[in-house]
Order: sequence, then C-alpha cells, then structure tokens
Amino acid sequence: MIARRTNEEWLVLYEQQRASGMTVKDWCETKGIKLPTMADRITRLRKMGLIKDSKPTRGKNSTGVKEKEKPKQTKSRKPWVEVKPAAVTFNDNDTSDENISVLIGDYKIKIRKGFEPEVLMEVCRVLVAL
Repeated sequence: MIARRTNEEWLVLYEQQRASGMTVKDWCETKGIKLPTMADRITRLRKMGLIKDSKPTRGKNSTGVKEKEKPKQTKSRKPWVEVKPAAVTFNDNDTSDENISVLIGDYKIKIRKGFEPEVLMEVCRVLVAL
C-alpha cells in the first residue's frame, strides 16, 4: 500500500522544487513524481493558503508548468444575418397552404406548412451570399 503524503510533506517538496531552479516537469521526473499529481497538490496548497508566492510567471499556470498554447480560432462559418421583423399579413380568403413570405434582399421565399427548417436555412445562406 502506498503511503499518502501530508500537506506539510507536499509543501517541503514544493519548496525543494522551487529551490532547485529546475522546471516542475524536470524536477518531477528526477523525483519519480507524476507531474499532474504535483500540479494538483500545488494548486491545493495555494487554495489552503500554505503557498503565498506571487503570481506565476507569464506563460505558465499556477503550478509553474508551461501551458499548452490554445489553437487559433478560424472563421469557417459565415456571420449571422440580422433578421428584421416585417409586417406579416394573412388573407383569410386565401385557400392555399401558404403561411408566410420571407424577404432576403430582392428575393422572396414563400414558406408553407410542413417546411423543412434545414432546407430553409441553407436557402437563406445561399441568398445572403449572393
């Protein structure tokens, strides 16, 4: 059975790592300590107020371990289109199944009962791009 370290023992290990001048990753490798475990313990010690050092150096997280760079976001989708409400009128004498008309630029789309929303969205995207 593996003995668990106390908070005081983790604090001593943290201070040894800081004094070594090595990165947390390299120090953990030499001591046989898993990096995620050390990072978790450092975070816990900070939350408990047992570690009161200044903010971590730039580009490193609270454990002193260099953070992975976030991937750049790419714009693969077209921006949203603003939809402005228009006057909608229904003719009670109309016998067709037509419910509503949508205007996009110079184009008018008549929407009937039972339409497929996915198809309407694709048509709107095409019309907006024109």
